[in-house]
Amino acid sequence: MSDSDGPDLSCFDFGEEEEEEVSPPPATPPPPATKGPSRAAKRAAKKQQEEAAREARIEQEKAAPASSPPPRAPGTPASLGEFARWAARQSELAGRSDEPLAALAALAAPSSRGGGWDERGRLQALLLRWEAAEAGPSPQLSPRYRQRGAEAALARHGHVDSLRLLLRSRSRLDALLLGDSHFERLQKHFAPALPRGTAVHAVGGDGVEHLLLRLHLTWGGCLATAHARSFVVLCGINNLIGGMRETPTRKSTRCSPAQAAAGLQRLVDLLRAATAAASVTGEAAAVYVCHVPLVLGTGGGGGGGGGGGGGAELDAAEINPQVEELNERIDKLTGCEAVPLRLCRDAELYEADGLHLSPRRGYPELLAQLARLCPPLAATAVPAKPSAGGGGPGTAAGRW
Repeated sequence: MSDSDGPDLSCFDFGEEEEEEVSPPPATPPPPATKGPSRAAKRAAKKQQEEAAREARIEQEKAAPASSPPPRAPGTPASLGEFARWAARQSELAGRSDEPLAALAALAAPSSRGGGWDERGRLQALLLRWEAAEAGPSPQLSPRYRQRGAEAALARHGHVDSLRLLLRSRSRLDALLLGDSHFERLQKHFAPALPRGTAVHAVGGDGVEHLLLRLHLTWGGCLATAHARSFVVLCGINNLIGGMRETPTRKSTRCSPAQAAAGLQRLVDLLRAATAAASVTGEAAAVYVCHVPLVLGTGGGGGGGGGGGGGAELDAAEINPQVEELNERIDKLTGCEAVPLRLCRDAELYEADGLHLSPRRGYPELLAQLARLCPPLAATAVPAKPSAGGGGPGTAAGRW
């Protein structure tokens, strides 16, 4: 053995060399279980997506000539359901409810939104643009904006709300009375006397053109689903006694009996076409157009307008021949039945303005004639006629 090899140590047992234990790295805690988005977050995300889709749809619609109704043949009026489709594309309703009528109602009730006159101005701008788009050769043939009429139709507890409330207990409407202050005051004083299933949509001061606009406003929201069996129209006196200067309330301008009758014919045609389209059977509702009552007249400072006075004298000698001519033209209207009201010019039937009927004697007589001459109102509970010289407020001796 060479010296370089060193001593032989193989006989010694030194044991196995122990490897140094390496401690495992600390375990990483599992990530906390993540919960899905809350229901509120999901609703918010869905609403945001819907709003984005709506904004994209509005921008797409606004890129088209949306300020004009769809093209129609010259002289063809817009159908009663066309306004809602047109209004949904306008900037005034952007970002609001998907239901145009609800959005319009929000504009008509600014106090609940804090919008004040700005909201009312948006509604007015929208309706004035529709009026301009539908303007024709005769004002009485086209819908015309009037602030009080629009708010009466759309505002809370207005025509739409009241009709929807009525339809909760009925499957359909039996009769709808449309008109001006004659029917508006009838509802105010004698609503319980009307047959069940009857509603009144009337606004004092309205002419035929204002009634046309109100029908455009309310058709899509309530009238289309009301399936009214009949409509009773009493309107036209404000078109004959107009002549008042234009004001922000947009009162009627004076017109001839022929123009007022043409407006009534347009109204009848639209109602029949719309009700036939909404009916399952395709049958149009019956339309009754009442004769316009004569005026008693005033000697000065009286009425002058179915919606209230202007202090103008109401000349019966000038107005009544036009009323009689209008009634003759009403008898010749097509697609409807005329209701030949005949109210005598008795001072006890009229109020002091010489235009409106009195609650004590005038309206009981009107109700009696409607029950006798208009089939949808045959079940009217006619108030008992007061005896001559009877007591009570507003008593005046007289004859019937």
